[in-house]
Amino acid sequence: MQTNATLENIIQSVTQDYWNIHQKPLLLSGLPKMLAKDCPDLQSCLNGKRLKDFISETAKAGGYKLVEHPLQQAKVGVVPFESEYSFSDVSDLPVKVRSTQSATLAFLRVLESLPENEADKVVIPMSVLIKLLK
Repeated sequence: MQTNATLENIIQSVTQDYWNIHQKPLLLSGLPKMLAKDCPDLQSCLNGKRLKDFISETAKAGGYKLVEHPLQQAKVGVVPFESEYSFSDVSDLPVKVRSTQSATLAFLRVLESLPENEADKVVIPMSVLIKLLK
């Protein structure tokens, strides 16, 4: 069984090697496969912790750090501690903006498709519709 310090050294070494070659984070999803040689039973090496939690707790001492994508929760990687990396800038990502007016009209179209007996039960004050369509 590996000690925490040994596992930290292995993660640091693998992370540094990956960074030197690719200049991008080693994604957590690929890390267990890279650790398999030195730590075949990763769960016992982690003492029951999740890999992400272990890396967060040992990052500074281990010489690595976590980087997370601002919008894609599953995109988490490890980079050497002194390295600077951020996933694509949020402002570069396409943002789908929908106006209140078009959303309201789309909602009304959905209401229009309801069977008559169900549509009769829908009550929307006119003042609300006017505010939404402004």
